[in-house]
Amino acid sequence: MTVFSPGFLPRRRSQSKAGRKRPMVHAPGFFSAHKLKAFTRFDQYPEMLIAAKIDVAPELVPSTLEFFCHRFPSLAIALYNEQEHKLYVQSRRIDMPERMIAHFDSFTRALEWTRNVVQAHVRDRLEFSTEWNPAYYDEFYKTQFIERRHNPRLQNQMMPKKILVRDSIEWKSMNERQSSRGNSQLKQFE
Repeated sequence: MTVFSPGFLPRRRSQSKAGRKRPMVHAPGFFSAHKLKAFTRFDQYPEMLIAAKIDVAPELVPSTLEFFCHRFPSLAIALYNEQEHKLYVQSRRIDMPERMIAHFDSFTRALEWTRNVVQAHVRDRLEFSTEWNPAYYDEFYKTQFIERRHNPRLQNQMMPKKILVRDSIEWKSMNERQSSRGNSQLKQFE
């Protein structure tokens, strides 16, 4: 009887000694959850609250909410899922309930209710010195841009020249050529 430690798995016979790396297997929805964490845009409110509108599968919301609560522990996080018309509010603050879930037919009503609840529990306030303006992104890009690194030839080289659609004739012919190439090479040696 062979016993393996938890970190050690036997090599399959089909693998060479060096072994081939197997593709990483992620849980379903892994990439959706990652995109949700990366591209969720929040609005800030003076009641120590940040809120966002999302449109995702319901099973992704709790982990995303937990991620943002860990990232911003002093704020209350509100996510309104448009797919199920549910508002999820969570906070790590001591002076506020840990998690609240409620049904609302619109984001504005959900936000109104959330602001009242958070205002009743939290005495702290956020003070904003300026209003947010989309032109700030342009200003940020200008300040981060390094003139010596400007390389339009490289930028052009990195841009895709063609965008292939999976159902297009080009895509199918490309796959046919790749699969038939191996067979034609074997016939040369017969």
